[in-house]
Formats: sequence, structure tokens, C-alpha cells
Amino acid sequence: MSSGTFVNRMILAAAIGLPVGPVIADYFGPATTARWMLAKAANEFDQGNVVEAQKLLEDAYKKSPDIAADRNFLRQLDRVEANNESSAVSSFYVDLWEQRIGQIENPAIRSEAAFAISSLLSNRKKFDDAARILNVNLPPLEERTAVQNNQMAYMRALAGKDLEQALIEIDTAIKTAENESFLDTKGWVLHRMGRNEEALVVMDKSLAKLTEAWSANPKLERCLVRIEELQAQPAVEPAAAEPSNAEPSNAEPSNAEPANAEPANAESVAAGSVVSSRTKGWGVDALLEEFPELSRGLPETLEIYATLRYHRLRICEALGKTQEVAREAAWLHAFSKKELDELF
Repeated sequence: MSSGTFVNRMILAAAIGLPVGPVIADYFGPATTARWMLAKAANEFDQGNVVEAQKLLEDAYKKSPDIAADRNFLRQLDRVEANNESSAVSSFYVDLWEQRIGQIENPAIRSEAAFAISSLLSNRKKFDDAARILNVNLPPLEERTAVQNNQMAYMRALAGKDLEQALIEIDTAIKTAENESFLDTKGWVLHRMGRNEEALVVMDKSLAKLTEAWSANPKLERCLVRIEELQAQPAVEPAAAEPSNAEPSNAEPSNAEPANAEPANAESVAAGSVVSSRTKGWGVDALLEEFPELSRGLPETLEIYATLRYHRLRICEALGKTQEVAREAAWLHAFSKKELDELF
């Protein structure tokens, strides 16, 4: 081979390589590597390696932050977060959403995103983070909708912070509409402030509003009548006391309980003697069997009712009303599939 032929071939190879180089760089670049990590994270999670899956997702994001726009990435991250108790996981999860919300330029859309993410975070019991994200991204108090003020007040109440401001916000919402949801929030805010006598009055009003709404719906009215009948049925057999259900770690401020309140475990023991002879959620099953046409929406509707009853239970517990606590616990045992520490 002559030197000229060799040189010509090298030049030709170099010329061919010019457009190929960027393609290869992109193919093996950060975005592709991040997608490989995402796929591997999904496999690791399916094999039960939650911590490794989490690390891969974090590394994928560091390699290419644009992957956060991939719905599959968010779905995998949500799966990991739901199955990992590590605070580091939650920190990454919160930071990611906070960054994405902050990138939204339109204030109205940004506030809608913050509202949605606050609900998602509250489901993870990240109440402080939910309240902070709302506070930063919602419009000022006087410019918010009633629903936005209610959400802001409720997240503050769940976090146990800025309760005076939360009371102002929920009162502003109630001026627009005095419905059971807004009244429930106000009752919970007052409870977190230690104003339990006032809270009980408001919670009773909230439950009365919800009962009124059910009674106006012929199908739900039948359920309401049947609930009362099922509640009146005696237990099948005597029950031993159940151990108490744990309160969420940040659910009660230390100064919220009055001096005359009985210990929470004493209340739960009293409640346990009433409810433990039947399977958890037995009333839900009975209603679904009797009203199969309501199977799609009834469980979710009952959970709304259950949240209000749970709030009333905690308020009565703070006031030392043992019989009331037992009655609410029996209702929740029958008509909610959730445990007490899952209701807030």
C-alpha cells in the first residue's frame, strides 16, 4: 500500500467520522445513560431492592436533570418513595417537586401545581413541606380562592405551625362557603391550638352539614339509615382490648392537650372493647353487599366521612370524653378500611 493511498483512506475515514461523532456522543451521552439508569432502577425495584432503585434514580437525575420530565421517571420515583421510609428519599422527592414547581412561569399554573403537590406530600405525611410549598407558590391571602385558603390552613394545621394564620385563612374561606370541608378544617385548626371546646362545636356542625348533604341524596340517604342500623347491632362476641393505634409523629403539639385529658392509650382501650369483635371495615363490606350499585364511589365517600369522625375522636380524646371516643372509634372500625394513624 502506497503512503498516498493510506493518507487518502485516513482522510476519507476522518471525513466519514465527522457527522458520526456527535451522534455517538449523544447516543452514549448523559441523557441516554440516565434512561439506562431509569430502566435498571425499575428492575431493581421489582426485585425488592428499593434502596438501590432509589440511588439509581437520584444518579439518573444528577446525570441528566431533564429526565424529570419523563413520566416513567416520576412514576418509578413515586413507587420507590411509597415503599421506603428513609428521610433521604423524601428529601430528594420534595426537592425535585419544589424545583419543578419553581420552573413554572405562569403564576396561576404554578399555584395549581403547588396545590396538587401539597396533597401528594400530605399523603406521605410531609406536612411541613406541603405547607411551605403552598405558602411560597399560592397568591396572597386576599387573592386566593376559598379552596386554596382551606388547603393552606389545613396543611398548617397538620404541620402544627402558624396556627393563628391558619385560623385567619380558614375563616376567610368560610366567609365564601360554610361547607363541611371548611368547617372540618377550622375544627382541626382550633384543636391544634388547644381550643378543644370550640373545636368540638365546629366539628359537630361540620358533621351535621355532611349528614344533611347525604340526606339530600336518595341513594346516600339509604346508606345513612343503614349505617345507623348497623351501628345499633350488638357485637357478635365479647372483645378483648386492642392495643392503641399510634398517632402520626407530628400530629399533636405538646401543649394541645388539657390537663384533665385521659391518656390516649386509656381511650383506645375503651374503644377497643367496643370494636375489636368484628373485622376492620365490616360495615363497609355490609353496605357494599346491600348496595352494589354504589360500589364505585361509596368507599371513597365513606372515607370523607371517616376523616371528620377521626377529627372528632381526637378532639373528644383531648377533652377526656371517654364514651364519645369509644363511639367514634367504633364507627371508624366499622366504616373505614384505614387504621387511625392513616386518617388525618
